Amino acid sequence: MSIFTPGEWYIFVTCDNCKTKHSLFHDLTRGQSRYKGTYVWTCPECSHKGNYDSEKLEHYQFPSGTHPPE
Repeated sequence: MSIFTPGEWYIFVTCDNCKTKHSLFHDLTRGQSRYKGTYVWTCPECSHKGNYDSEKLEHYQFPSGTHPPE
């Protein structure tokens, strides 16, 4: 996901290998829920494939009043 909307919530993961942060999907609960499960995800930066359980996911609100990255 490369387009972010100011004020919207997202679920982010941090790559276990290269430590870069990436958005997985919109957080429709606006930071209120706990996700349960394991996500198999491949980092687009270093190609590391890993299992990420819900404890490794972060709720993140893109700051209001800022411009989305281009």
